[in-house]
Amino acid sequence: IFCLLFCFLSIVVFGQLRLPNIIADNMVLQQKKTNKIWGWCNPKEKITVNFYHKNYQTISNDAGEWALYLSALPAGVTSNLIVSTSTEKIICKNVVLGEVWLCGGQSNMEWSGSQNLKESIDEMPNATNDQIRFFYIPKGTAKYPQEDVRAKWVVCNPTDMKAFSAIGYFFGKKLQAQLKVPMGLISSNWGGTRAEVWIARDSVMKKPHLVQAIKNAQNTIGMNYNAMIAPIINYNIAGALWYQGESNVGQYGSYTELMNDLIVSWRTSFNKNFPFYFAQIAPYD
Repeated sequence: IFCLLFCFLSIVVFGQLRLPNIIADNMVLQQKKTNKIWGWCNPKEKITVNFYHKNYQTISNDAGEWALYLSALPAGVTSNLIVSTSTEKIICKNVVLGEVWLCGGQSNMEWSGSQNLKESIDEMPNATNDQIRFFYIPKGTAKYPQEDVRAKWVVCNPTDMKAFSAIGYFFGKKLQAQLKVPMGLISSNWGGTRAEVWIARDSVMKKPHLVQAIKNAQNTIGMNYNAMIAPIINYNIAGALWYQGESNVGQYGSYTELMNDLIVSWRTSFNKNFPFYFAQIAPYD
């Protein structure tokens, strides 16, 4: 009886309609571009996605995976996104078209009002803004690329702004004011980490001299990428921000090529030649 019950529960869990956490209430989709919507359900099941008065359909594969693309729409379009099968339905509310930016890097990108940063704390009374949304990816590592991440979209408010990347927030606030479009900011950073943990492993392993330099520093390639970047590579972004590189000071001779590989790795993973802006601060002794 126990074995039969276990098999039944396994089938039920496998068959549930599910979306990645980045496709959810309050998300910002990239304006003027097609946007991929994907998820999981029963194998060979018909999926219907409704967004902004239009239906899109596809059929899941043998593994229960499915994906489709929404038509390009201008900034400001707001609608619910409804994903359904013959027996299940998921409604993502308050979805808006705008600009989506990925905020990556180390401690200077991570720094926020939670670390008593004065600028963020002073900004709190002005930080209620439904034109800015945050997706904060928690710190994590993984041996292999992950398909999802525990995070959610939130509309900008004083409490969440205080905990969000200050650089990311003020960049988003300035761009939103200039472009007059909604901003979606994805925070994926970790103070003290080295560049190589943010790069897809395959791209580095092709270069023996880089591998040796990394081994000399006793670090593992791709561990943060697998947990904090890989789950969102299907999501359309406008560009990426990156801040600092102090932890790689000891391997300065290979850092130029390593940083180039990081940029190429992310552009390859997202399948888009997006702008990548980065700032570096002086090494410290």
